[in-house]
Amino acid sequence: MIGHRNSSGWIYDVQATPRSFKADTYYDLLLAVNGTAVTLSVGGSQALSYTFGARVINGQANGLNKGMTGMGSNNARGTFDSVSVRVLAPQMTYDKTTNLTTGTGPLSTPLSGTWSRGTAGYAGTPSSTSNALVLANLGTALASTSWLEVTSLLKTAGIAGIAFDTYSTSEFKFVALDVVGQRVVIGHVDPRRGWAIDATIPWILKATSSYSVTMTLKGASTSVTVGGQFAASFGFNGGVVDGGFGLLARGTSGTFTSLRIRSSDVALASSGSAIRASSIGPGSDEPP
Repeated sequence: MIGHRNSSGWIYDVQATPRSFKADTYYDLLLAVNGTAVTLSVGGSQALSYTFGARVINGQANGLNKGMTGMGSNNARGTFDSVSVRVLAPQMTYDKTTNLTTGTGPLSTPLSGTWSRGTAGYAGTPSSTSNALVLANLGTALASTSWLEVTSLLKTAGIAGIAFDTYSTSEFKFVALDVVGQRVVIGHVDPRRGWAIDATIPWILKATSSYSVTMTLKGASTSVTVGGQFAASFGFNGGVVDGGFGLLARGTSGTFTSLRIRSSDVALASSGSAIRASSIGPGSDEPP
């Protein structure tokens, strides 16, 4: 089970299929947190996942890392042994930033929409029947067990952001700014239902301003920050790292000024990609 406790007591938010557990038996538990998305593994096998709502402190949404970590028992005596709490820094194999005003770096031929580069950046304009979508090509597919972070500085009067777990123009997931709706959204597109929103949080957005959007993927979860502030998380039913990823605009054009990609995928190191932080294209900004 995954749940929470408040003044009403212990509340179970999600439960897995019943399993056979025995008293006086030790079980290995691993709780992994990405933003507000939680995954629980038992004995090395993933049992279930759940995404909590963000806790708002002083008007700002925060991930679960803002709270304390510990152990507890509900109407029972539990024995805990070999407990460790770790902040897992990914072993970076790839870290590159592209200044999209001077080049398109790892971005490949657009899948849909009209894309053009200018002094303001790389602009994608959707058609009346499809989104504007362009993917990055790192020379190898990422493993589902890898960590991936994508950051882009963007401006739009409609919807624009980062696409991931992409398999076609009608099958992908996304994190995006919805300026018209004044919100940050996480969602997906599939051939049967089309565009669908899975998580949303209100956000004050201006069509005349640029925003730095960071998407972090690990396992089946995604988290998004805007301007360095945590916005939302969501857990999907399957891994989200092994599909394609790139830039997305919907409704009206979106302009992307920069693109930073970081990953822990071992294939990127063996394929000759730079392990240390570097840049793509003349005039690119070095990542900090």
